[in-house]
Amino acid sequence: MKKIYLLLLALGLLASSGCDSKDEIQNPEIEYLDLDATIGQNQNIEFSLGSFPSEGNIEITKQAKNYEISKVTFEESGLIYNYKPAQNFTGTEYVEITKSSSIGDDNLNQKTIFKINIIIE
Repeated sequence: MKKIYLLLLALGLLASSGCDSKDEIQNPEIEYLDLDATIGQNQNIEFSLGSFPSEGNIEITKQAKNYEISKVTFEESGLIYNYKPAQNFTGTEYVEITKSSSIGDDNLNQKTIFKINIIIE
């Protein structure tokens, strides 16, 4: 009886250790894209971030500090990052946006990190 119990316990531990979460990126391919722009005070700027992945997500992982608008929108043309500085702000802003996607196998294994530098004059 003890042998059966130990065998079942060992099989249970092996089965539970082999499970992976589908929400975690497993050995991702990471691509870094640097985007730079200079705008005037109180001007708006948009950056194209490509198409929305059929499987995946997008998020601002490092938000700008001095903004009136800083968001990702889903447009017919694709994903757009929209930025407008806080009124009368001059200086440099940095935003980081991470897009995770899959090739269709439910495994989020592709990641693009957009590093956006904006100079406001």
